[in-house]
Amino acid sequence: MMIRNVSSLSARRFDVLVIGGGIHGLAVAYDAAQRGLATALVERADFGSGSSFNHAKTLHGGLRSLQSGDLVKARFSIGERRAVARIAPPLVTPLAFMMGTTRTPTRSTWAMRAGFLLDAALGFDRNAGVEPHLRLPAGRLLGRDAYDAAFGRNARAGVTGAAQWSDYHMAEADRLTLAFAQAAAAHGAVLANYAEATEALVHDGRLHGVRVVDRQSGASLDVEARITVNAAGAACRPWMERFGARPPFPLLKAMNLVTSRPAGPAALSAPTSGGRLLLIMPWHGRMLIGTSHSDQPADPSDTRVRREELLDFVGEVNSAFPALSLSEGDVTLVHRGAVLAVRNRRGVAEQVLALISDKLGITAPPCRTGTILLPSWDFGTVSREAERAEAAAGGMLDAESPRAVVATHGTAWRALLARCERDSTLVVRIAPDLP
Repeated sequence: MMIRNVSSLSARRFDVLVIGGGIHGLAVAYDAAQRGLATALVERADFGSGSSFNHAKTLHGGLRSLQSGDLVKARFSIGERRAVARIAPPLVTPLAFMMGTTRTPTRSTWAMRAGFLLDAALGFDRNAGVEPHLRLPAGRLLGRDAYDAAFGRNARAGVTGAAQWSDYHMAEADRLTLAFAQAAAAHGAVLANYAEATEALVHDGRLHGVRVVDRQSGASLDVEARITVNAAGAACRPWMERFGARPPFPLLKAMNLVTSRPAGPAALSAPTSGGRLLLIMPWHGRMLIGTSHSDQPADPSDTRVRREELLDFVGEVNSAFPALSLSEGDVTLVHRGAVLAVRNRRGVAEQVLALISDKLGITAPPCRTGTILLPSWDFGTVSREAERAEAAAGGMLDAESPRAVVATHGTAWRALLARCERDSTLVVRIAPDLP
């Protein structure tokens, strides 16, 4: 159980203080607490409310890194994808991706075949320790008929066939973020949302922590730590400057579009008129399209979506998928945020803890967060757990709702049913057409 107790942040000096409660910050806090370090984390808004929520709900295994020849990043991405499938199997499902092959050197049948062979070699252990129903097949090449069937009226002349590979889809990706928070708290980390770090505490030229303002009460307090980790997402640049470091990277505004259009079972990739690859992906039956990146560096606080930006993105989508004829009125939600223009390899939490251990002069226990099941997601399949929830509900929920509750909340369905038994008004659907 997580309890918000801001006053406990100033009760002692921590080994590790993390600024930022997105997926990276929470993963660092979980890893540090799991290794026995006294850990605290502060987040100025909701956990995972920034770029951690605003993404394409997919977990990629590094195939795109092979295009730039970054084999190290590809290998790390494969490992991270496998780790999530191990620690939260109900949160991921295999998703097929498909792209047309052409006679151009980079997208030819021969180039894709070479890429798939290299991916298979780098990912020889991609399914190690993964539940059978989540094991991903190797990439393969398909004929023109398969391409036409998948792309329909968006099929293009000059395409010779299709390349198909598999990654993971995470419909409820924010639940992964919350599970990391729960796991960190279960190992003793002190977490506080709506607690904004406002000032660096520097004594004798060294950083000793940060001043935090409780955004609910307005009170301020000093949080001291031996090591402070900047995981502030889009706000990382201002914090680097406060810490006396010069940010080596710009930020770009990134956007994905959620539309009212129905989506097919597979994700489809096609190039825009400018050569950028866009993806159409399913999310709760709707079509999610991404990703657009700004041409110019973005300010960390600039998360507004201007109409001209939206229309430009819609135009890009229609150049990649001309038969879609997407309009501004089809867009129901815009996922957006400021992201790093240059990304380093993944496995961030483990790398950060190695650096922390070195700076503190300690030998920390090995990282185990990639193999231990996360809280509320320590079961195999949603279907089997939904059967248990349906039996326990005893008719309290309609026929569709047990599966939806399990898919969204995991084993926390037991606590939800207990609340529903105490208050029957909670059983009513929020949206009539959704379970």
